[in-house]
Amino acid sequence: MNNKINNKRIKIVIGVFYFGFILLIVNLFKIQIIEHKNWKKIAYKQYYTKEYLEDKRGQILTYDKKEIAYDLESYILILDPFRISDKYLDEISSVISSVLNLNEEELKNKIKVGKENKRRYLNISNNVFAEEKEEIYNLLIKDKKKLERESIISGVFFKEDTIRILPELDLFKNIIGFINIEKEGMYGIERTYNSYLKGTKGYSETYLSTHNKFELPLKNQYKKVEAKDGNNVILTIDYVMQHILDENLYKTFIETNAEWAAGVIVSPKNGKILAMSSFPVSDRLVDTRNNVIYNQYEPGSVFKPIIVSMALNEGVIDENSRFYSTGRIKKYNTILKDHGNGVIGNLSISDIIEKSSNVGMIMIGDNMTNQTMYNGLLRYGFNEKTDIELSGERDVSVPNLANWSGLTKPTISFGQGIVVTPIQMVMGFAAVINGGYLYKPIIVDRVETPTGEIVLKNNPQLKRRVFENEKISETMRLYLERAVANGTGKGAYIEGYNVGGKTGTSQKAGKGGYARGKYIASFAGFFPSDDPEYLCLIVVDEPKRKIYGGEVAAPVAKKVFERIIKYKNIIPNNIKEKIIYLKDDEVQFKTLKIDTEKNIMPNFVGYSLRDALEFFSETNYEIIIKGSGKIKSHEPKSGSCLDKVQKVYLNLEEM
Repeated sequence: MNNKINNKRIKIVIGVFYFGFILLIVNLFKIQIIEHKNWKKIAYKQYYTKEYLEDKRGQILTYDKKEIAYDLESYILILDPFRISDKYLDEISSVISSVLNLNEEELKNKIKVGKENKRRYLNISNNVFAEEKEEIYNLLIKDKKKLERESIISGVFFKEDTIRILPELDLFKNIIGFINIEKEGMYGIERTYNSYLKGTKGYSETYLSTHNKFELPLKNQYKKVEAKDGNNVILTIDYVMQHILDENLYKTFIETNAEWAAGVIVSPKNGKILAMSSFPVSDRLVDTRNNVIYNQYEPGSVFKPIIVSMALNEGVIDENSRFYSTGRIKKYNTILKDHGNGVIGNLSISDIIEKSSNVGMIMIGDNMTNQTMYNGLLRYGFNEKTDIELSGERDVSVPNLANWSGLTKPTISFGQGIVVTPIQMVMGFAAVINGGYLYKPIIVDRVETPTGEIVLKNNPQLKRRVFENEKISETMRLYLERAVANGTGKGAYIEGYNVGGKTGTSQKAGKGGYARGKYIASFAGFFPSDDPEYLCLIVVDEPKRKIYGGEVAAPVAKKVFERIIKYKNIIPNNIKEKIIYLKDDEVQFKTLKIDTEKNIMPNFVGYSLRDALEFFSETNYEIIIKGSGKIKSHEPKSGSCLDKVQKVYLNLEEM
C-alpha cells in the first residue's frame, strides 16, 4: 500500500519536473527566438548610452550680410542632489548663484528638498554661456586637491544646448519673429522659413562597462551621427536703410504721440523690400505684430494715383482732360467736398493730383462704371494678400460689388470707403510708377548652406500687368513729381533731386461713421522720379497736433531719402557733364554740368561727395572720383589756386 503511494508521489514529482522543464524550454524559445529582438534592445540599453549632439539653427542675415539672428552655444545647468555632499552644499549654492545671478537661499533650499525627495535631476538654469560654465567649474575646484575636485563637481552637470541671439531685437523683431521652447519658428521669417533654418540633431553611442566606466565599444559596434546645422536665410533688407527708416519713423511716432506707425521702402523695379519698420514695438518677445502687413486703414489721397492710372488705362480720360470744380459736389443727397476752402476752377488731371482735389477725383471716377472700377481694384491686388514671405499678413478685401451703394464709387475715388494694408498700398503704388507691373513683395533674397551653397534663390515674381501702356507710368510720374515740387507733397521736396509722391489724410472709421478728429496721415514717395529706384510709404495713425500727410508723413520720407542719397552717394539730377569714376581699375563715365568762377580749393576732407559736387556744379573742371564714402583726400590740396587746374581728384573712403 505504502509502495503504491510512494510510486504515485514519484510519478507526480516526475510529472511536475517534466512540466517545469517543458515550460522552461518554451520560455527559453520564446525569449531567445520569438522575443530575441526585444531582449536584445533591453540589453543594448543597459550597456550603451546615447548622447545627442546639438545642431545650430541657421542664421538670418541682411542683404549686406549683417547677422540679425543666430545660434550661440550654451548649456543647461543640471544638479544631482543625491551626489551633492552636505559638506559642499553652501559652497556650490554660493558659486552658482553668484555667477548666474540667482537667489542663493532659494537655490540652497531647492537642493535640500531635492535631497530629501531623492531627486537625481534638477534643472537649475537654461542658456548658460560657455564663459559662465568655465567660471563655475574653476571656482568650485579652486585650491582643492584631486579627490576634493571630483567630489564637489560630481553632482554638477552641464548639458550642451544653443540659445537664439537677436543682437538688434527692436530693429528687426517684427520681421524675424521668434522660436518657441522646442525651437520651432512661430512668427515672421523664423516661421515661414522654419524648414530651411532647422538643423538635425546628431548623436553618439558610448559603451558602458560593468564598472560604470565609459569605454570604447567593440569594433563595428560604435555609432556616431554628426549634427547638421540649418541653412542661412539672407534677406533683401539693407541694414543701413533699415536703420535710416527705423530712426526717422520712430522719432515721428514719438513726437506726434501716434497710435501706431508703419514704414516700408521697396524697389519698384522688382518688388524687393529694402527696409520695413513698425511701431509700437512690444516688450514681449511673442508680441511681434507687424503693422506693415497686418494693420488695415483707409488710405485717403495716397490712393488717388491708383484711380487716375486706372482711368487713363480705361481710356475714359487722357492728359488733356479737364474738370470744372466748385470744391464741393452732391452725390445721393450727400455733399462731398475738398479739405479746407476747396480746390476751385477748371482743373487738369495734373492739377487734381497736385492739389489733391477730392471733387476732381469724384468726377474722374464718374467716367467709370462700378464694374470697371471694381475690376481695376482687383487687378491692383486690393482683394488679395500680397503673399509676402512673412506670417501674419492680414486678409483685406474690396467691398463686394453687390453691396456697393451710390456713394461707394465716389468715396473710393479719393481713397475712403476702402481698406488696405500698408504692404498692399505700396505694391499697388509701385505698379503705378513702374510701367504697370504688380510684383509680389520679396523679403528673402536667398537661402544658403553654412558653406555658402545656394539652396533657394527668390527672383522677382510678377503677379500681373495692371496696364500694358508704359506711357501711363511716365505720365503718372510727372504728375506726382509736380505734387511734390508744387503741391501737397512739398514736405518731401529735396533740392537737386527729382522726387515724386502723393500725400494722404484719411478720416478714421468709427461706430456709425467716421470718428470726429481722428485721422491717418500718410505719404508715398519715390526717387529719382524719371526712373524710380526707391519707393517709400509712411503711415502714421492718429497723429496729435499736426494731422495732414504733407506735414506729418512727407517730411519723414524726405529725411529717409536724404540719408539714402548720402549713403549711396547719389549725384543730384541737375548736375550733367563728365565725371570719371575710378573703381577697381575700371574707368566709368557719368556727366556733370559746369561753369563758375570759384578759384580757391576748399578743404573737403571728411565731407560727402555731394558737398564737393555742389561746389563744382558750375565749373569747367573734370572731376575724377575714386572709391566710395566720405572724402579722404583730394588734389589740388585745400587753399590751392584753381585758375590753371583742369582736373580735380577726389579720393573717397568709408569712414
